[in-house]
Amino acid sequence: MTKSKQASKNRRSEKNKPGTGVSKHIGDTKSFASHKETLDEMAGEPVSDKVLFNYTSTKGHDNVNFVDERSCKLNEDYEKRLQEMTQASPDVPVDENELFYEISPRDRKGCIYGLGSYARPAHNRGGTSSSQAGEILRLTEEVTYLREGQRRTDETMSHLLTFFRQ
Repeated sequence: MTKSKQASKNRRSEKNKPGTGVSKHIGDTKSFASHKETLDEMAGEPVSDKVLFNYTSTKGHDNVNFVDERSCKLNEDYEKRLQEMTQASPDVPVDENELFYEISPRDRKGCIYGLGSYARPAHNRGGTSSSQAGEILRLTEEVTYLREGQRRTDETMSHLLTFFRQ
């Protein structure tokens, strides 16, 4: 088999598992960093890497029609986890990049799926493990509980001060 035919065969292979389709993106020849810069300029502020992923993984950059099954599944997992986190602790802001890195699979080089080597240098870690994610969720719930307790204590103190001033 010639090098060209082998390379063509490799590009058409299903990297995730059979039935998920060939991994694709529509970033053209522009680098992810260049796309990120363009998106930042369009938004007037830095956008999350999840926005970059959606931009380079959806047809016509519409954030709806993903180019492959794997990208669609990653988006669904992200949205589900984001909803879980915001319902568990509505007052605690979610770091979209950290969440995206937590749920995103890595390739053998440690690159985050859908962002290539763009995300590796800035985020050269194995991601948040499930035990760390569980601990973060537990601590977030504890903070919410403590804040509610503090609010009740403040209310009680206010009532007591009003009572003793009479």
